[in-house]
Amino acid sequence: MSKNRSRQYQDLVAKAINTPKLQDALHRFADAYVVARETAFTGRDFDLLRAEIAAIKDDVRDRLDHYLEQFKANAQAAGATVYLAQTAADANAYITNLAQKRGVKSVVKSKSMASEEIHLNRALEAAGVKALETDLGEWIIQLAGQKPSHMVMPAIHMFKEEVAELFSKETGRDEPADILHLVRVAREQLRQTHLDADMGISGANVAVAETGGIALVTNEGNARLATTLPKIHVALVGIEKLVPTLEDAHKVINVLPKNATGQLITCYITWISGA
Repeated sequence: MSKNRSRQYQDLVAKAINTPKLQDALHRFADAYVVARETAFTGRDFDLLRAEIAAIKDDVRDRLDHYLEQFKANAQAAGATVYLAQTAADANAYITNLAQKRGVKSVVKSKSMASEEIHLNRALEAAGVKALETDLGEWIIQLAGQKPSHMVMPAIHMFKEEVAELFSKETGRDEPADILHLVRVAREQLRQTHLDADMGISGANVAVAETGGIALVTNEGNARLATTLPKIHVALVGIEKLVPTLEDAHKVINVLPKNATGQLITCYITWISGA
């Protein structure tokens, strides 16, 4: 990073930190998250789970080529096309070329934080393909023209009043700042887009070498729509998600975010659709 860019970044950070509304939003989250996490892991040995997952990750790192080939072979046997991208630009080029070759005009996305990291939406837009985020937080951020502020909760810095204003502009109605109402608005606005989309793009929480399958954990249900309704499903998955076995996948899923009762919000296993 150049000195000028570094200075600009530091200025942006300082401005954000000194924004009272942002301070309030992050303090509320930090306090609530600690309590929610303690509740979710009551009666469980979180340190043991973490150590087991660390051992799994070490094994994958040491035998990466083996597990990548195993995953690729099993996924292809199940009907998938597996492409191992070497760089972000390589991944973007593969997906945009696939979209153009198949005549894709619209894409719905879910569980796709990796695509934010490689700026996939920008590449799709340059290729004439409209990409729509369907995770609630990601859609809010997309409407606002912003970037995610958190890996799991991308719109954590925004208040419901700001979201209501964004949604009002989108619907042309005066949408009240009521969370349940805003969720219904998002559902109404996004449901048809899944039916109309030519391609669905998702990430994954784990990729299982012994089966060639991927697992997604979601609390909204839109991932099911994005991965099953469009004729083409692309799973953009970093190699850090790779685990050797289904048993290992279960351990990873056990430490993912849970609701207030300590239960997994939603989890399902899906085979990667072929491209």
